[in-house]
Amino acid sequence: MSFFDHLHNFKLRTKFILSVSVMLVFFMLITNAYLIERQADSYRRELLTNGETMIHILAVNAESGVLFESKYELDELISVLNSFADFKYATISNNEGVSLASLGDWDVLDIAESNKIKPHDSLHNHCRQYYVKLNSGEEFIELNTPVVSRKETLSRETLGMTGGYKSSSSQKYTTEVIGSIKLVLSLQSVNESITAARNGAIITTILILAMAILILTMLIRVITKPVSMLVEVTDKVSHGDLSQSVDIDQKDEIGHLANTFNKMIESLRQSRNEIEEYNRNLEEKIVERTLALEETQSHLVQSEKMSAIGQLAAGVAHELNNPLGGILGYAQFALEKMNKSIEEEGSNKDLEGYIRYVSYIEAQAKRSKAIVQNLL
Repeated sequence: MSFFDHLHNFKLRTKFILSVSVMLVFFMLITNAYLIERQADSYRRELLTNGETMIHILAVNAESGVLFESKYELDELISVLNSFADFKYATISNNEGVSLASLGDWDVLDIAESNKIKPHDSLHNHCRQYYVKLNSGEEFIELNTPVVSRKETLSRETLGMTGGYKSSSSQKYTTEVIGSIKLVLSLQSVNESITAARNGAIITTILILAMAILILTMLIRVITKPVSMLVEVTDKVSHGDLSQSVDIDQKDEIGHLANTFNKMIESLRQSRNEIEEYNRNLEEKIVERTLALEETQSHLVQSEKMSAIGQLAAGVAHELNNPLGGILGYAQFALEKMNKSIEEEGSNKDLEGYIRYVSYIEAQAKRSKAIVQNLL
């Protein structure tokens, strides 16, 4: 997975800090790069300006020394360059390129790169400037300027009527290049200053970034703490705990969201109470209906039992009715015969006893038949 895929799993606070930190670092890098480049350019221009001033002074004061090729005078002139911190090498030559005086050490064969510097606003536009880099990596600025001899041009107006010399502000001069001066200045101090400025900018950037992240973290904590509370309460509510509420006393959008969320929880709580009350009523109704259904079912079962018993009794009665009819018929027939015998033969104790027994059988048969008739 890429960094941006993992970024989705970060917390809101981390995302916000990362976003602002990246933008802040990007802005500070661009700003520091611009300021350092401006500072470096300022250091280089200052060195060039000092070098131009120095070589111009040398060119003005070296005129007589070059004209008369006075090595002593020229050595005295360039010896003052030792007090210049960035000085590396200087030489004064005549028009034939012969060095009349030199100071310092400079090996032309050790030059790895030499580029002409674009001219900038200067009082000494005749001064040529080069950026030089040696094989060792050292960097220098080389300045070359001509040594000029000025000669006054005499005219009739200058001499006057008597032929004597007459000074005038309108005197004319001719210039002649009689030599040249080369001055080499080291960029080491400039580069060290640029490096120090760059390191200082880096340290400043780190300190500012650390302070910004600290302040940003505190501010984000103030912003995201209510959101974290909302997330925590939302998680509990999602698991069915509707007793929760968000205690955020703010007048901003988050406070409005918290109040709306609390109203939603209250609405859910009321809805759940209504549902629970409805469920309780429904359970009671179900119990009542169940009891009524059980009672109805009991009556139905009893009725079915009675119906079955009735059908059984009807069948039994039907089956018993025929034998009882036979018993009753034979009992009545026997009584009729025995009564007729008594009438013909007279009183007979044994026969009278039989009549009582058969009469009892007849009575019980009639009773049984009546019971069977009731079953039908």
